[in-house]
Amino acid sequence: MTVMRATLRSLAVHLRIELGRRFTGSALGLVWVVLAPLLQLAMFALVFVYIFKARDAGVPGVSYLAFLALGMWPWFALAESIGRGGGALVDDAALIAKVRIAPWQLIAARVLVAFGLHFVGFLLVAAVLVAQGTQLHLSAVAGVLAGWALLLVLGGSLATMAALTQLFVRDLQQLLPQVLTAVLF
Repeated sequence: MTVMRATLRSLAVHLRIELGRRFTGSALGLVWVVLAPLLQLAMFALVFVYIFKARDAGVPGVSYLAFLALGMWPWFALAESIGRGGGALVDDAALIAKVRIAPWQLIAARVLVAFGLHFVGFLLVAAVLVAQGTQLHLSAVAGVLAGWALLLVLGGSLATMAALTQLFVRDLQQLLPQVLTAVLF
């Protein structure tokens, strides 16, 4: 039990460090947790609804913007967790060499922070869409949460594989964002 408590305490420290890395030096700090998803939603609305005039989501009662936004946020979480987690071991090589630390915690901290921030963004976007009149069914909440949990496991697994691969193939750090963008499209 003591080992588990120490591991959880160490992971919590890495989570705080990763959150600090994300927002230290930023003028708005944690406001970006709210602002970034809303700006992304506004961009989706501009491009897909107003410029491309996409109207039919194929789901009765759900606008194309709601359909797109609620489908894209899990992808954003997965892609960012793989990208950020994949660079954890290379980025923190000096820390690993000097401090006795479990390398998996560095990867897990990046993956958990990415998923946590994007999940908050997902909830904010869902709230904005509901405020605009989109009907979201509460009966789907369990399925949505299960889907996010599965994506978290997948993101952690792929980030770990990417991090281990980057120890030997440093070019993966440059290639990974391009591959993730290609997979998106």
